[in-house]
Amino acid sequence: MKKSLLITVSLLSVFILASFAFAGTMPKIAEHQSITFNQPMVLGTTELPAGTYSVLHQMQGDDHYMIFRQSDVSKSKAIEVKVKCSLVPLAAKAPRTEQRYSLNAKNQNVLIEITFKGEEAKHVLQ
Repeated sequence: MKKSLLITVSLLSVFILASFAFAGTMPKIAEHQSITFNQPMVLGTTELPAGTYSVLHQMQGDDHYMIFRQSDVSKSKAIEVKVKCSLVPLAAKAPRTEQRYSLNAKNQNVLIEITFKGEEAKHVLQ
């Protein structure tokens, strides 16, 4: 009985330590953010008009998603887009919010990466 208790306590200790180690390696990001696009921007397959958007970060299993919703229009007319992304850790907290985009064949801006001020990771959109 003592031996099985000792094994259980040992395994539990290893699990707890591993959990703390894993949590320490996850970059810190805010669940909610806000971003303004000064020109139309393509996310996934949707072109969003210029404007201000609230951004919700959501995990589904191991997958990370960002949900963009227009915040400068009425809720009933707000466009909402959900895109998958990956987190890339930064060496230090981001000093400012930045967005990177590329041009597609239609000469539209396609959002490919966002870094939010104060976060420890950049978001690379897929």
